[in-house]
Amino acid sequence: MTGKGDELHDGEGRVDGVPAGLQVIDTVTMRLLREFEDVREVLMTQDGRYALATGELLDYRSIDANGNARVVGFGAKVIDLQAIEVLAHIAPDVAFISRVLTSDGRFAHLLSRRTDGGDPERCPDGCAVITVVDLERAEIVAERRLDTRWASLTSLAPQR
Repeated sequence: MTGKGDELHDGEGRVDGVPAGLQVIDTVTMRLLREFEDVREVLMTQDGRYALATGELLDYRSIDANGNARVVGFGAKVIDLQAIEVLAHIAPDVAFISRVLTSDGRFAHLLSRRTDGGDPERCPDGCAVITVVDLERAEIVAERRLDTRWASLTSLAPQR
């Protein structure tokens, strides 16, 4: 199970899109094997070896000058699906807004918008950053900051 949860009200205000989490279930016994919190989206490699889990929420208790809710990120978790354990928690405070796996399942390309660095004139509320994660090594192997606010990742699969 994964997905976006409903609103949460805590007396201080509203928080939207609380991640529902990820549950790993043995489909033969229907036993819950493991639960991972703060997960909203999951990508799995074609061979079933690794999963990449990300999550974020919108905190309306903290509004910026433009009237936008603060985005709270939970980073990306590289999960070994054979051992059912987190190999690494990449950039724990970053909200990844797009994620794509390479066709061989070795690398994940993640897109975020961050305020550290970049051109403040072109993207005052954060520039796009592409982060490349080697899933086998469970680490960031490259990062590229783009001097633009908007960018997207659609597919890294080769055209056939």
